[in-house]
Amino acid sequence: MSTKPVAAFRTNLRACWITTYNLDLGLYDSFLFPRLGDPPLNAVVLADGHRLDHTLEAIPPDEQWRLQRANRRWLLRGLRAGGAFHPKTILLADTSAVRLLVGSGNLSLSGLEVGFETFTEFTSSDPEGAAAIAGWVSWMHRIVHQQGDAELAGRFARLVADLPASVEVAAGGFLHNLDGPLLDSLVTAVAERPVERLHLAAPFYDQQLAAVDTLLQRLEPRTVVVYLTERTSVDGRELRKLLKRRGVEDELLRYVDEKDSPVGFVHAKLIGVELDDGSALLLSGSANLSRAALMATDGVEAYANIETATLTALSVDELRHRFVDPPRLNTQPVPPEIAEALTLEPDKEGQLPPVKLMRASRNANGSVAVVVDGPLADEWLLTDGDETGRPNLDPLTGRLVWLIDQTGETVSNRVVVDEPRDLQRELEEPSSSGTGHPGELLVSDLDHPLGAILNYLQQTCVMDVAETRAVELAERAGGTEGDESSETGLWERLASDELRRDPRISTYDRLRGHTHGLVDPLADLLAAMLARTPPEARDALSNVIPFPVPDPDPGDGTDGGGGDVAKHRWSTSTRIRVRARNVLRRWADAVGDERMQWIDPLAPLTNFRVLLDALAWLYAIHHKTDEGAVLTEDDLDQVFRRLVDAILAPLSKTDDVRSALPEHTLSLVAGLLYLALRPGTDYRGRVLDWQPRIQALLDLDLLEATDISARFVGEVLWLEIAASDIEAELLYAVDFIDDEEWCRRTAAELELASVALEVSSQNQQLDARITVAGVDTPLSDPVTLRLLAALEEYRGATSVAIFDANGRWRLAIEPGETVALRASWLDERFVESRQTLSPRHLRRLIAAGGSLAELFAPQHRAAS
Repeated sequence: MSTKPVAAFRTNLRACWITTYNLDLGLYDSFLFPRLGDPPLNAVVLADGHRLDHTLEAIPPDEQWRLQRANRRWLLRGLRAGGAFHPKTILLADTSAVRLLVGSGNLSLSGLEVGFETFTEFTSSDPEGAAAIAGWVSWMHRIVHQQGDAELAGRFARLVADLPASVEVAAGGFLHNLDGPLLDSLVTAVAERPVERLHLAAPFYDQQLAAVDTLLQRLEPRTVVVYLTERTSVDGRELRKLLKRRGVEDELLRYVDEKDSPVGFVHAKLIGVELDDGSALLLSGSANLSRAALMATDGVEAYANIETATLTALSVDELRHRFVDPPRLNTQPVPPEIAEALTLEPDKEGQLPPVKLMRASRNANGSVAVVVDGPLADEWLLTDGDETGRPNLDPLTGRLVWLIDQTGETVSNRVVVDEPRDLQRELEEPSSSGTGHPGELLVSDLDHPLGAILNYLQQTCVMDVAETRAVELAERAGGTEGDESSETGLWERLASDELRRDPRISTYDRLRGHTHGLVDPLADLLAAMLARTPPEARDALSNVIPFPVPDPDPGDGTDGGGGDVAKHRWSTSTRIRVRARNVLRRWADAVGDERMQWIDPLAPLTNFRVLLDALAWLYAIHHKTDEGAVLTEDDLDQVFRRLVDAILAPLSKTDDVRSALPEHTLSLVAGLLYLALRPGTDYRGRVLDWQPRIQALLDLDLLEATDISARFVGEVLWLEIAASDIEAELLYAVDFIDDEEWCRRTAAELELASVALEVSSQNQQLDARITVAGVDTPLSDPVTLRLLAALEEYRGATSVAIFDANGRWRLAIEPGETVALRASWLDERFVESRQTLSPRHLRRLIAAGGSLAELFAPQHRAAS
């Protein structure tokens, strides 16, 4: 029975999470925590809020040493439930393995070392252990969500991210009462099999003996074995009556030591079931033999505790051995009169102040912000015993704070002040460099100039917010349960706060307040990239970039110099091509990630600028050097197209975009568009592909060909060209019409057999008529909506008739009017939709994956 978890507290751990009812602050803060090692260390203790209030209330002013590290190096929180927050679990993790202990012992010397407790241990290397650990993580995810505590949520997110992959399996083997009573879990496991013996051991029973009575009713054992001590809190007389009333044989045993002297107290909580087939089950954990512990569900019954347990299948001999611990703990029959003399232990705890102070945190200016469960009265003041001030206004230096009224009367419990900066340092690697190289690249790729350039970008800017540790932590933690949580905003706030600690954020911070041009902080970034490019490309771009382009440094080829170019020539080898292309594609797509604005509202534009510059010199290298830039012209066109697609949404939400982008960036947009539309293979298809994108840029007033555009295009293509030539080409592309090519491309994209377009004359009611082959059910097939959107984008047509090539159906769509369907399978001449279809409604339906059927009555949807 006796397990000593103290031995599990060892150095080199990365995480130590503990849930407990009672807490010996001196033991943990001064003895156990220092054994865990140095940062990075994610240490959290969650204790029952009511018990923690009493513990902090009892700390005299001259014993503040008990709080030396609490909420500075490890996080302490008091959690509240309808009854008690009563689970006893310890999760310990290093870089490769996780141990989980689930049992009865509190975070105290008695609970972990000298008392009579029981713990079940799981390890991540064992499949059953990994399942139990996954169950604990899922349970803790819900516990953390209930608190709405960003500091706690952040540490849990870090814990989830740091756990080894072996625990990411289906949860099992770990029990809790968030979804149903623990007693139900035991009865379900018994599965109506006959029960020979029921073993019961716990230090506390409920007054009405409801838990024991329910166990007897539902399991119907032939014999009940009850283990007692001198201090078991139970009405002994009523217990004997209950056993007699239920008609079971009873064996009353008391615990004795090696000298056969009665043991005063045993804290283990065990329910053992011997089945008639010779097998046995053991429920062990934190739950006493009480109604609040075994029969209630947290959040359902107001009196429910929060409890945890494990259920183990074992032999009868193993079961009986779990209830003793020779030679320290044995049993002997207890005389009936001694059993009947046992009484319920009264609650000796005094009353606490009525206001519940949840937590407090020190701000950068020294003031303390507090969170109160309920309204915060204007007349209350915050005190640390020596100083007094308004909450969140005046600096307080004490470790403990609480609320008082204007007369000095205490109105709240005490809490330990969080020191956020100190807590954050405990999570950081002592020599952390911030970020690694792009994930697609191999280490050997970093020796190639292109790999070095991409790596430099990665180290300087947050090119893809989705790959940052901040977002990874929040996504993994928020997704633990696999369903949508009402606290989703908490994880977003967590990711945003964590992202602000990324060292690359300084790039964006430095841009604030700067004008564009020579003082632009991105000049250093571009200069470092250009230093790695061949001389021909540097010379070409020196006429475009509005700041000096450095000459290659003839140094040793280390960071930032041109030695990389001298030692590793640019080549057309495909060794790095696919990987570099994939990096640039991902970065281009990531420009449109709304979470980029967690960094700064203009962060998407900053990354847009960086990638445009990168594409400019890659185009220049491709065209200006004999060796090429590894990436092909098609690769570069694809990345540019994706970059424009991604930036359009952020651009449309940014006020005064022109002032937010430097002139050379706007000029490069026009120049790169000209390169993408240059005459050559599939010219008509490329023009139609770019047409809506060019129109969108025109609508945003971001398409302007300048002398910089002309110099760039001229240098890249080795030709004389004027800005007016570029402008004329782009405007021609906007107005370009090629119905035959559009139909061919649209049919291919929508996987239709054919598409034919007939544009109506000016005097006709409809804008266009389309005939399609390949759509059998025009209402339910989403292709119909996509076809309408494509036609609106190409021709601006909103009044459209669509005909089936085989004559089976036709649709008529006009803005402000109901959609009309005529079809061979309809009994009626034609049917109309119940709603009109506006262009805006059309886009919403497409985005949601819907169809025209949603506009029609149910009886017309299925066959259409």
